[in-house]
Amino acid sequence: RCCAAYATRASARLKRGELDDATEDARKAVELDQLFSGAWDTLAAATLDLGFPDDAAIAASNAIQLDPFLADSWATRGGAKLDQFDPEGAVVDCTEAIRLDPSCTTAWFNRAGAKFDRNDMAGAIEDATRAVEFQPENAVILTRRGRARLIAGDLAGGREDLDRALNLDGGLAEAWRARAEAKRLTKDAAGAVEDCNRALQLRPNFADALATRGQAYSALGDHKAALGDCKVAMKLNPPTLELRKSDWTHLPAYTIVNAKDADNVLDVALQGEMGDPSNSATKLKIALEKAKMSGVDEAKLEEAQKQLDAWELLATCLERMQSSDANAKKEAVKALAPLGEAMAIPHLAKLLNVETDRFVRHRAMEALAVSCDPEALPVLEAAIKKSIEMEDSAGMDIGLCAQLEIKGDRAGIEKMANERRSSWVTHSCQASLARFQDKEAAKEALNPTGDV
Repeated sequence: RCCAAYATRASARLKRGELDDATEDARKAVELDQLFSGAWDTLAAATLDLGFPDDAAIAASNAIQLDPFLADSWATRGGAKLDQFDPEGAVVDCTEAIRLDPSCTTAWFNRAGAKFDRNDMAGAIEDATRAVEFQPENAVILTRRGRARLIAGDLAGGREDLDRALNLDGGLAEAWRARAEAKRLTKDAAGAVEDCNRALQLRPNFADALATRGQAYSALGDHKAALGDCKVAMKLNPPTLELRKSDWTHLPAYTIVNAKDADNVLDVALQGEMGDPSNSATKLKIALEKAKMSGVDEAKLEEAQKQLDAWELLATCLERMQSSDANAKKEAVKALAPLGEAMAIPHLAKLLNVETDRFVRHRAMEALAVSCDPEALPVLEAAIKKSIEMEDSAGMDIGLCAQLEIKGDRAGIEKMANERRSSWVTHSCQASLARFQDKEAAKEALNPTGDV
């Protein structure tokens, strides 16, 4: 009985857009009864709208396993796959949802988005049209079809959809931006600037709107303003001087995202998942997009963007570390070392356990040193033992230097640096000492008077 009550309240809260509360209730429902497919279905929809496609995909899969005839769960998982940059998988799931329930608007809408992302504009328009038939007053669906029509060259049809969308809901920044593009393409540059201004009022730092406005300014002959907009747009999201893929990958009722909620979601995403930079980057990217739309502090957004860049680079390096090409592996470990990402520790531990190439091993130990994470100490201890077995004295010393850096033993490193050792060990010690100096300089910059 309590389980059903939680599930019912979760469904009601989901319809009202109370996503956090809906998620909490749905989780309680499935904790009480893990065989309740309806609760899993609601949990999937709520977590997808919150921006967690991985969690949504798991919940939707549980619902489907319990009841394979739940069209909404297939459609939700299709939306999750779209957020996971898997349009092919999204098409498969949404097609099954449509087979089960041809009136499932979300499935038609999500499949339209997947076809949009595959650059199948004819298919996107066709599916979006079916969705419009079921929900003719849905501004989000009209916006998606309008954008697809613009890209397909149907400027009049695209403009008609976008006009209708904005008459229904003037709060859709993407609709204003897309209509601005339609006006620009039909030589109404002044009108394009006006629509971009409306989009930027709703969503400050909207890179696509800045890019479109920059192009419109250029058409008006205001090249100074055009250059300013395009520079900011490229800094925010390079390159953006063309129509991008749809921002909507599933079908929520339009709501303005609360800045506090978006900030909390961003905090969770910034924690990442230990040992999985790729998934961490995917979740952070989604959270960051929502935060940008919600007025989250610019300094926080900048911090998140830097972390996203680091995780994406780390994921690339770790993928290349698996290469059978020795040179590619060496370059990957070399690029990894300066990052100092603790998330790489499990991967470096695995590498050091089996790798015999000394260059790769030395770089891996240096990367552990830069992380300055105590979790790396036992990994280094094992690496030193393996270096001894390999009769790699330089590797043994580099591992020792790394341990000293993590422990903060500057004097120990200085002693090693002053002793006669191989050039690689000397270089490793000097790099460690330079990092100590950088940290001290940073502290002094924060507290130049030396006050406690």
